[in-house]
Amino acid sequence: MNRAGVVVLTGGKSSRMGRDKASLNLSAGLTFSQIICSRVPDVSEKFLSVSSYSRSEYPGFKVVTDRYPGTGPMGAVLSVMECFGGTHLLVLACDMPDFSKDEAERLLGLYHGEDALIPSVMGRWQPLSAVYSVNMAPRFAEALAMGNYRMRDAVAGSDYRILEIDEGRAGNYININTPEELENYAGGR
Repeated sequence: MNRAGVVVLTGGKSSRMGRDKASLNLSAGLTFSQIICSRVPDVSEKFLSVSSYSRSEYPGFKVVTDRYPGTGPMGAVLSVMECFGGTHLLVLACDMPDFSKDEAERLLGLYHGEDALIPSVMGRWQPLSAVYSVNMAPRFAEALAMGNYRMRDAVAGSDYRILEIDEGRAGNYININTPEELENYAGGR
């Protein structure tokens, strides 16, 4: 039986932003992580991936501290997979303020058991808004052991599928990485 889970990644370094993105207030007093967590579909398990220095939490989400610090999102996802009882995870970075519940449900509905379902916007993979089978855990562990932290590299040798995102849905995949991007985003609202 397929059992989906969701993990919201909040433990990044935020080096380009210069401060913790997950806790930035964006609109109506809500933080990036609160916004994305509020848009997660109803699944068997919900996780909030945090770094050792983060204190993020959200009702209904199990907090998982990254067991592989310094290895980027791959280490965070592997940390969650190691305590997840389901078959596949929708991975969502916290810095995508327009990612909708509808798009999250659509991705989970389009998943058909492959190792990874990776959205692509205009040819650019979106590995931090993708669905991964727990079968990817050994590949992620091997990549980490070799010092290769690129999600795309680990996925490349697996049974993955690319999902081209049309222009009408591309706005779901906008992420905010720098103060300038945040200012432009906030100014455009």
